[in-house]
Amino acid sequence: MINLQGVGQVETVKASELILGDIVMFNFGITNIVHSFGKETVRFMEIEFFSPETKSLTIAKYKKDKEMCRLGRG
Repeated sequence: MINLQGVGQVETVKASELILGDIVMFNFGITNIVHSFGKETVRFMEIEFFSPETKSLTIAKYKKDKEMCRLGRG
């Protein structure tokens, strides 16, 4: 479990467990959808997120063991 600002305690999964279409929540209740995966190394991975609010794509690099809040599948 992690504590998201403006949300509180939430259940988590490791970034490496995310799949295409997963809905992920960040601080202040911001949600994004996993759109694709980029470069991957032994410890890190790139995830491209789609924001339904802004209709934009964002690429972020995470450690594979980073705890993330998955709300469900889109």
